[in-house]
Amino acid sequence: MTLQWRILSILAVVIALYGVLDFGIQRLVVFPSFLALERAEAEKDLTRCIEALGREIHHISTVTHDWAAWDDIYRFVQNPDEAYIQSNLIPHSFADNRLNIIYVCDLEGLVVWGEIRDWETKEVITLPEFPSGALPPDHPLLRYEDYESAVAGILVTERGPLMVASRPIITSDHQGPVRGFLIMGRFITEDGVRNLVEQTRVVHHIQPVSGVPSGPERHILNQLHSGKQFAIEEAEDNLLHIYAVYPDLTGRPALLIRADIPRDIRDRGTATLGFALLSVFIAGLLILALLMILLRSSIIKPLKALTRRVRSVRKAESAPPPLFLHRKDEIGVLCREFDHMFHTLNRVHRGLEKANEKLRHEVKERKRSEQEVRLRHWQLRAISSQLLLTEERERRRIATELHDRIGQTLAIIKMKLGMLVQSQPFGCRSSEIETVQELFDQVIQDARTLTFEISPPVLYELGLEAAVRWLAGKLGEQHGMRMLVHDDGQPKPVADDVRVLVFQAVRELLFNAVKHSEAEQVDVYVQREEDNLRVEVHDDGIGFDVSRVSVRMNQDVGFGLFSIRERLVPLEGRFEVDSGPGEGTHITLLMPLKGNSDIDVKDIHHEYPSRFSG
Repeated sequence: MTLQWRILSILAVVIALYGVLDFGIQRLVVFPSFLALERAEAEKDLTRCIEALGREIHHISTVTHDWAAWDDIYRFVQNPDEAYIQSNLIPHSFADNRLNIIYVCDLEGLVVWGEIRDWETKEVITLPEFPSGALPPDHPLLRYEDYESAVAGILVTERGPLMVASRPIITSDHQGPVRGFLIMGRFITEDGVRNLVEQTRVVHHIQPVSGVPSGPERHILNQLHSGKQFAIEEAEDNLLHIYAVYPDLTGRPALLIRADIPRDIRDRGTATLGFALLSVFIAGLLILALLMILLRSSIIKPLKALTRRVRSVRKAESAPPPLFLHRKDEIGVLCREFDHMFHTLNRVHRGLEKANEKLRHEVKERKRSEQEVRLRHWQLRAISSQLLLTEERERRRIATELHDRIGQTLAIIKMKLGMLVQSQPFGCRSSEIETVQELFDQVIQDARTLTFEISPPVLYELGLEAAVRWLAGKLGEQHGMRMLVHDDGQPKPVADDVRVLVFQAVRELLFNAVKHSEAEQVDVYVQREEDNLRVEVHDDGIGFDVSRVSVRMNQDVGFGLFSIRERLVPLEGRFEVDSGPGEGTHITLLMPLKGNSDIDVKDIHHEYPSRFSG
């Protein structure tokens, strides 16, 4: 990707991130303010609806007060007469004032006159809440505090909610005493609600709380009962439903009022959010184009020129003419520094060529030296292996000579001495001869012991496991130490040199355990592990610090372990020591079985035919 496209991509990503950030701010900060404003306006609209209902109730209360503060009705309560009824309490009075109920009661609640009508059809209605005989003394409409007091509000009846008002009946000049109560009311009908909608210009619905069905509105009603003044629900038809309850005369929730508010404010917020995002996108494109024009003229073109110059320098032997000498910005400084670097690199290059030539010569000499060291190392390992085999062959030859020649000769001499003793006359002194015979027995026994110690025949006749078992039994008996050999019973075909080396290593390790470990028991494990012979020597002695063995080669234990390791390496063996002060010693020998390791001096001759001599 070129620098121009890289810069363009970075700027595009930055502008995109800015757009995302701006959108996030608009969505999380600005847009919620529109929603809050929408909710506040919805609460205001519902409050207007509630206030409109309150004004209707207040209007009924005012009409009731006009009728109750009148001398004619004051006298009518005292002396009911038909003339007042025919003049004032007629169906037209219900229709003119749009009233559904007019009740005149005395102070004890007895109904002096009362009717409930449908003011449109003039049909007489009966309500259980308003009996024709008398109202109960604790009826909420039969209470007052002074001459001007009023009781007005909502009363839920069998035929629906009723806006009702009660006023004390007094004289026209607002004097008492109070003679009774005048009750007037109007049902809340669909026409009445439409009238309220026209007044408030807010579509709303009114229903009794007792008639609210189970479902979302019942859930809303439960929220309002819990103390909330308003409850808002988002409808699917792009409306916001806001709810409130209106109490009855006793203060209990009587009406559930729902206003349907169009979500114009939210739509305006969404449009504003989209416009803001579009403006950021357009502004970002304009800024991106302007930045690219400025960057192209001030940075990208000079960098392209500098790039062409760098490429030409790579092919040319001498530096091209300087570039941007009069620029004081970073690009001018970069060009001048590049010229300086080019001349410096030329000098360094010439010096490096000389140093490289010297290093190549030194590397060649070092490789030759390393090859020589490796050769000597292989020679030493091969010689060590050959010495081991030669030593063992010599040991076996000496043991054979001791057994076949000296041992046989000593046996014949012993027989001759026995015959000489038997040929002596009875009673002759033969103590000296018997002493010599005992000495010959001791010499014969020592010769046999020396034969086994130099090269035990059991190693060649019965194998490695039997030889290790014989060695452990002999050393354990001599030194009073418990030595046990554990054999897994699997065949372990090993070459002669491996068998001799392993036996000598085990003997060295058992002698070390006797001399240094202070152990009570030594266990030797001879096992086959896949294509390898695994020999482990464990003791429960005092142990030692393995990390210090290589530093203490002058001591017997360190040198013995080092010698065993060096003798195993030419035969591709491994030697591991695990020990610690007070933790005993665990030594493992791992050797390839017969056919898995064919390292021989011939391999070294093949690798270094010209050097392996002398």
